[in-house]
Amino acid sequence: MARNRPHTESRIIRSVGTVLEDDGFEKVGINLIARTAGVDKVLIYRYFGGLDGLLAAFGESADIWWDVDEIVGEHLAKPKHETLSDWCALALARQVSALRRRPVTQQILLSGSSASRTP
Repeated sequence: MARNRPHTESRIIRSVGTVLEDDGFEKVGINLIARTAGVDKVLIYRYFGGLDGLLAAFGESADIWWDVDEIVGEHLAKPKHETLSDWCALALARQVSALRRRPVTQQILLSGSSASRTP
């Protein structure tokens, strides 16, 4: 089988999202990501320098966070009444919808909240 580094890198990066979605942030590791991607873990070190580099590449490439345009863009419907209260309610509802569409983001947020808990 011919080698295709960009394709392999992409598959490894997508595997980070799969692991996050399926197993949660606490399970993210080189071995599980390599297994999920169907590659030798040496490639992760060679292509990304390790887990930190891979996570940085995932963060740059993934649709983790929504942008302002997705919440209050000109192309979106305005609230029934253009009061601050109605705009805030609409923006919050759109943020919740955006979060629901991003299970990986949910896992990232959950990992942050569990890490900040005191025993």
